Amino acid sequence: MNSYEYLRLLLVALGMVVIDTGRVVAQRTWVVSGSPGYPADFTDLPLAVAAAAPGDTIQIVAAAGGIAVDYTAARIDKPLHIVGCWSGFARPTVPASALGVSFRGLFDISGVPAGQTLTLSNLSVDPPTLLTQAPWVLPAGIRATDCAGRIVVENVWLHGFGLQNFQFSFDRCADVTLHRIESYSGAQSTTIVDSNVTMSWASMYGVQPIQVAGFGRPPYATGTPPPTMEIRNSHVQVWDSYVEGSDGWLPGGYFVTIGRESHAVWVRSGTLDIGPAAWFIGGRFPGFNEVNGALIEPGAVVRKDDRGVCWQNQTQPLTLHTVSHATLVQDYPYQVRVFGPRNGFAFLGVGAASLGPSPLGFGDLWIDLPSLSSIGLAPLDNVYGEYWYNLYCPRNVPEAFVYAFQAAMIAPDGTLAMTPPSRCTVAWAFDHL
Repeated sequence: MNSYEYLRLLLVALGMVVIDTGRVVAQRTWVVSGSPGYPADFTDLPLAVAAAAPGDTIQIVAAAGGIAVDYTAARIDKPLHIVGCWSGFARPTVPASALGVSFRGLFDISGVPAGQTLTLSNLSVDPPTLLTQAPWVLPAGIRATDCAGRIVVENVWLHGFGLQNFQFSFDRCADVTLHRIESYSGAQSTTIVDSNVTMSWASMYGVQPIQVAGFGRPPYATGTPPPTMEIRNSHVQVWDSYVEGSDGWLPGGYFVTIGRESHAVWVRSGTLDIGPAAWFIGGRFPGFNEVNGALIEPGAVVRKDDRGVCWQNQTQPLTLHTVSHATLVQDYPYQVRVFGPRNGFAFLGVGAASLGPSPLGFGDLWIDLPSLSSIGLAPLDNVYGEYWYNLYCPRNVPEAFVYAFQAAMIAPDGTLAMTPPSRCTVAWAFDHL
């Protein structure tokens, strides 16, 4: 059987199945709201996490009745689907602008078992107070350790802004998806150690370290910023994302010392794959060009698709076909972007994300077959091998459950390939009450 015939049969098979929403219903849904009068099970997240059983969904409601609430981040040691959304508001022009429910403190994640999934969706994570530069204040951010299961962090804003106790780290985590992340780093890098991570549709910015000498005194920058990301003994794949190192600075105003510019990523060991539309840009010292996007230690590997950007001569060539997507909201349009072989074709599918691969002979499928739904065949351009799908998310799709987009690619010479999965969750409709 040749490649074209194999793909034709695959397309027929994919086109015959539909999403089975009956098999993705959570065990129980808990509602958290700190707004007076809103019907809810709890007023803050830690109480809901303590009560929830593995596999439950926790919905966090913000701005009910026009009253915004800051919630407390929680320690999580079981698989849960945690999703936030504003309630009772008209649809905004930019969907993501209404999805960042505010949290303060540290999400401390550990022990998600193999075969289980934890999701954090539609959250904004901030330090507890404006004085969190002080060393005695508790840490903030997201920290995950010792998770054999899957973690999906999606549509999350992290506001470290150079603070000493802010962190975003993954240590000994088997399967992490970071999608639509916007991060302003703390005084330490976003750190990935002994883990497997994919990142798409994300923006990460390095920020100068900030300290406060005492109460009532303004913040000032001190020292030299670390790289925006640090990778150790891990496999990290990045596409459709922007990672920028911190700029340097000269003394003056709040800047009390000279600070050097920083790299976007420091690959100390392991492998970094830079896919299409991924930019790794180093910081810039006043009056000079930016430094290399990547600092690569001996023995570490950085591979780059020719549609990605990283000013570093030590990168190795890579061909990585990818799928990425905008935020999915019930009853709202969204886009999916694919990169494949130039002048080739892409066939896109979506369904419940599987915990393990199904070998196809030319790659692995990471979608549960009973849930798989075909979206369509599309031609890829001759410049970047790119195509945009304009789609609509149905209102009855369950929120917080983990789905995946994935595309089968066919090159002009008949070669077949599969993209990595692009995992996602779904936010509830904007007028949800």
